[in-house]
Amino acid sequence: MIDVLLLLLMQALLAAVPILLASLGEILTERSGVVNIGLEGIILLGALMGPLAVDYLHDRAGLHLPDPWWPFVAMLAAALTGALIGLLHGYISAYLAGDQIISGVAINLFAAGAVAYGIQAYWGVAGYKQIPEWAKMDPAWVAVFA
Repeated sequence: MIDVLLLLLMQALLAAVPILLASLGEILTERSGVVNIGLEGIILLGALMGPLAVDYLHDRAGLHLPDPWWPFVAMLAAALTGALIGLLHGYISAYLAGDQIISGVAINLFAAGAVAYGIQAYWGVAGYKQIPEWAKMDPAWVAVFA
């Protein structure tokens, strides 16, 4: 019984990491004076761009890195995507005097469509692509980045 509870707690902690990271990002943007409703969209676009960058660099561009480096390349691509989308949201909100809520909702709507289209257009499948064994990360590393 205790094994089941520990497994449940471990899975809950793993599932909470993206939500905690998004809330940490929201805290930082709130302190700068920008309300960022588009955090879910930013996470979705990062989740698309990470594997897309790894697949492109590994399979199509022929970049040869040791296998343990590929998850870090995916995280870097996802982080850069999130930073660029956040910069776009801040620019629209601060310099163009756009409504922050509308801009955030637009990011969420754009991300939902872009991820569905990107998966279909790049990999030619609807849904998801199975992660190859060489690109999988040990769940213990999640705690390091959390």
